[in-house]
Amino acid sequence: MPMSYLQTALSKYTRAILSSCEENKCALKKPKEWTHDTLILKGEDLAKNIKNDTEKNIKMCDCIVFVLTNNDTLRVIIAELKSKTVHANELMEKLTNSGKLTMKIIEECKLNNFGMKIRFVVLAKRWDNTEKRVLLDKNKTIRIDGEKYNILAKRCGITIEDVINL
Repeated sequence: MPMSYLQTALSKYTRAILSSCEENKCALKKPKEWTHDTLILKGEDLAKNIKNDTEKNIKMCDCIVFVLTNNDTLRVIIAELKSKTVHANELMEKLTNSGKLTMKIIEECKLNNFGMKIRFVVLAKRWDNTEKRVLLDKNKTIRIDGEKYNILAKRCGITIEDVINL
């Protein structure tokens, strides 16, 4: 089977490839009828591939999902999966670090010539209302290269397609 466009573009990061985005029974699922070129990378393993020693031990999200849609639009989902307590400050650090590293990878692998949309999502088995409110506060946005991104807080089990369409 030939390599997909994303597999070729991101071939430097093969050690970080995952078959699915799940941890401790919390998952961001691929839909059953999914035809888009999709590649899922483990955030922590991506950081280990970086040459800069200061970035090797940074806190990263669980999964970074690259989807090249059939109309040549790049969709990126930066996902943190929580099966236990959600701590907003730790999540902000992981989401921000993962977003910055993802942007470097997109530029390095020349994926920035596609129309692009990035989603930051935190999936949890259950949400404590206080933590969810803190995370979704209008002031809690991710800032990368001058762009502001909102955070989506959803329950485990949502599909990649659902997140892309939000």
